[in-house]
Amino acid sequence: MPGKRRAAIQWEEASPSAPSPATNLVGCFDPLDGTVLEAGERIVACLACGTGYHKTSWEFLAAHNAGACCNCRHTSELTYIVLGQEAASAPVDARGGVLKLEDLRNHLNKAVVFEGRVISHHVSRATGTHFIKFHQDSNPFKGFKLVVFASEVVRWEQQGIDPAAYVGQTLQVRGLLKDHPRYGLEILPKSPASIRVVQT
Repeated sequence: MPGKRRAAIQWEEASPSAPSPATNLVGCFDPLDGTVLEAGERIVACLACGTGYHKTSWEFLAAHNAGACCNCRHTSELTYIVLGQEAASAPVDARGGVLKLEDLRNHLNKAVVFEGRVISHHVSRATGTHFIKFHQDSNPFKGFKLVVFASEVVRWEQQGIDPAAYVGQTLQVRGLLKDHPRYGLEILPKSPASIRVVQT
């Protein structure tokens, strides 16, 4: 069975005359981490919908979302561009509002913001992945949860954050919403900066 072909991405200079909605993204927001795209920055832009991503956000999507834009889900119309100096006349805020639990399934494979109280924390002995749960289930890995993969735990360690300390806290989390075939709905944050403690 042939492997899935990844989109070929080329470097381009942002130009006001380029026939693309992604020509001027300075001041717009990366939907995955909610931070601003800066002048002179090399970003990944979706030519289908005009959404821009920091390089690290694109790498996260390549690893966890099959290289698809988390706004329009296209995979074949992505390109690297270097942003110019001029800010967008009307910066696009692709960050979205806080979703309720019952609305999540309408936003699969997209960047979402969810707010909820953490009820438990489990670590897989097999993989070292952290499961930070918002929803009770008899299986420690099922129920709606925030997932931090073992390969990314170092980002939390560098910030001096123990994921287990989230238990009992109300968090606002921005991340990629996935529906795992075995463990169900989960939100994948890019880094600790994507998690804000709302209430302890």
